[in-house]
This record gives sequence, structure tokens and C-alpha cells, in this order.
Amino acid sequence: MNATPRPSTEEVPSVASAKRLLCVGFMKTTVFKRSVVVHGHKTSISLEAEFWDSVRQIAAREGLTISALLSQIDRGRGEGNLSSAIRLFVLQDLKKRIDAASRPQTPADKRNRN
Repeated sequence: MNATPRPSTEEVPSVASAKRLLCVGFMKTTVFKRSVVVHGHKTSISLEAEFWDSVRQIAAREGLTISALLSQIDRGRGEGNLSSAIRLFVLQDLKKRIDAASRPQTPADKRNRN
């Protein structure tokens, strides 16, 4: 008889661990609607909490108010909506910082940091 060997009980995940495996990588987040001033006009923007946190960090790093940063993003956006433009801006900022961190440092870079 050519029966396929059954996996041992150690290889078969329990129902609980199978459910945990299905949840890996799934991220729950909350969308917040905030009233902001962009180009002197009050508007509301809906973004996930993580994007609002990033906007605050970028504004602080650049020495800008959140309104000033959002106005810059608004000026540079194309036809899309402002919420999408903000998300893309945050992604672009992250990519720039990753690229800068992964580039080999020259002796001049090391001197400029000290």
C-alpha cells in the first residue's frame, strides 16, 4: 500500500497558531480627519495615524509648521487629491533617507558630521 505519510503532530499547526499565521503582516490602523490650514484656507484631511506622525516628524525636522509643510506639498501635487499627495510625499521622504543612509560614506561626509 502506497499511503502518504502523515505529518507528525509537531508539524501540524494548531487552530490557534494557524490563526496567528494568517494575521502576520496584517496591520490595523485608524484614519484621522484633521482640520488644517493650507494656503490660508481651512480644510480637512483624512490620513492614517502613521502618516500624521510622519508629517509631524518631517515638519519638525525641516523647521516648518504642519500647515507650512502641507502647503508645500499642495503646491507640488498634480491632479490627485491632497491626502494621496501627502502619503506619496512621506514615502518619497523615507526613500530619500534610506538611499542616503545606504550610500557609502566618503571621508568628507564623516568630517561634516563631526
